[in-house]
Amino acid sequence: MDEIQIIFKNMYRRYLSLLPVLAFLLALSPLRGQSQENFRYRWTCIRTDSTMQISERNRKVEKILALHKPLMDEKMNEIIGHSDVALTRGGSDSPMSNFVVDAMREMAGRYTGEDVDVAITNLGGIRTDLNPGDIRVYDIYTVSPFDNALIVLDIEGRYLRMLFEDVVARKNGFEAVSNVSLVIKDRKILELKVGGKDLDDSKTYRVATIDFLLGGGDKMKYLHKYTKLSETGAYMRDVLIEYVRSLSEKGKNIESSADGRVMVVE
Repeated sequence: MDEIQIIFKNMYRRYLSLLPVLAFLLALSPLRGQSQENFRYRWTCIRTDSTMQISERNRKVEKILALHKPLMDEKMNEIIGHSDVALTRGGSDSPMSNFVVDAMREMAGRYTGEDVDVAITNLGGIRTDLNPGDIRVYDIYTVSPFDNALIVLDIEGRYLRMLFEDVVARKNGFEAVSNVSLVIKDRKILELKVGGKDLDDSKTYRVATIDFLLGGGDKMKYLHKYTKLSETGAYMRDVLIEYVRSLSEKGKNIESSADGRVMVVE
């Protein structure tokens, strides 16, 4: 019969009791046509620290990695731009979140050849801060490590309003947004503007976002109500890399800041 090997890195002791449960769940589905009666399991706790024994197989992998490391280091350490400010996270209106989402909106417009009204992404997908100074390819990978693809949706204003209302009711705040002015109080929206104008329920807006949110990630609702979907084919990290490079080509540095686009009032 086939064997499944599952390795848990740095597993906490309190989770070890879940292994038999996992084995039982696996047994519910026959392995490649094998009957459930033939299913067996065994587990071993392997420490992935300095005490871990390096097998010959692992040494071969290390040799392969060592062969390609110089080329990867050259690529990842390439300086593509410069930031005059610290790109820090801190809610819906921060230098880092605004940098990311503003880049999304501009690049989505370039990819599709049409103006994009709004950009939305989740704060959880922005993984680290960056200090002032040179920006390397590696730095962008640390900010956006996931394979989230940039997409553009045409969606009616009424559904966009429902999306904002749902997130605000849950979080008393919002995610990262571009070209939006949002004022919140007691989990309700006091003001919602797009491009400086009140959101129009009957208007169709072009919204740049990521496929993760379209699929309902982070409990995001109503994006599936789109009337048109445009796929850019670009992962978010590549979008940001291209955006920073384009700034450098124009002789510009990153100057993102918190600007009051999302405000929670007492």
